[in-house]
Amino acid sequence: MDRRVAALLAACAITAACAGRFPAAPAALPAGASLPPRDYQLLIHYELGMHCTGFDFSYCCILPPYNSILAQVVKTDRDGAAPRLLGADPKDPEVLVDGDRRYKLRYLHEAPDGSPNSRSEHQKMLYWTAEYRHRTLASEEFRQLYVYQDLQGSNPEGTTANAKKLRIGEAYPIKIDRGPTNQRVSGDFLRYSGPTGTRVFTDSPAMENVPIELSPPNTWEALGLPLTPFSDYTTSIFFLEESDIRPFQRAVVTLVDAVSGAPVLGRDQKPIQGFGTNPIDVPACDRCHATTNANGDTFTKYQTEYTYWRQAMRTSDYFARLKAAAISI
Repeated sequence: MDRRVAALLAACAITAACAGRFPAAPAALPAGASLPPRDYQLLIHYELGMHCTGFDFSYCCILPPYNSILAQVVKTDRDGAAPRLLGADPKDPEVLVDGDRRYKLRYLHEAPDGSPNSRSEHQKMLYWTAEYRHRTLASEEFRQLYVYQDLQGSNPEGTTANAKKLRIGEAYPIKIDRGPTNQRVSGDFLRYSGPTGTRVFTDSPAMENVPIELSPPNTWEALGLPLTPFSDYTTSIFFLEESDIRPFQRAVVTLVDAVSGAPVLGRDQKPIQGFGTNPIDVPACDRCHATTNANGDTFTKYQTEYTYWRQAMRTSDYFARLKAAAISI
């Protein structure tokens, strides 16, 4: 017999003899192992890094508000099944599906000390009340973006006709304290972006229908939220101090029952939640533009502006400096 054939037969015999010694991994947990503490793991992400926004847009627009929450929901290992990502009901992008169970992902923002951050306009921001070309600034800012049918970038007619363009801020009005997808700063539900992600279009000088992907595919999201670094305990925008800024806001997402809204409890009998940092700061334009650093001895209008707000309107020094900086800019 050929030696190679003999060696092959011997190897097969050894493999057959040992087959029963290496069974498949048992369904039961090995000694010392434990199940994941929760049936679901919520992973929160914000892809833009530290965002800065001016909060008074009555004079000029410097870095408008735009913070987002991006999330994934993982069904953890159970009875030997591999972990998997969970998506949405095709009929309702706010409803998370796990077999015959239906949930939602309710989100809120708060400061690290737990101070709530649920609203912005009037109390912490002048954005919707600032007019531009007979529209609110919020609507005018996003008017450059448009869709043809939905926020998934559908264009069934393959058209570029201006009459077919549904502009954000016009066909889709931006309500107070909401982003371009009409989601609130806090107290709303994440939506599933689906297989295309949230996709809009814009025009450039060279071409039309330039696609802009606001979020990646198959992601739970709340986009373009007008978040500020100030808590709801702020009394008025006119009395804000620089020391009130809390730049590292927390985004907290809670898994709740889709019908009752009750929080879903984990094996530890605690609500299933995830949190991530949603950083938001205010540009320090006043460091230069409310001083001689930017204005020198020639331009003095900023000084008159500061005096008006500080003495006549009795605002905080910080707010008066920001108004002076805006005039300088």
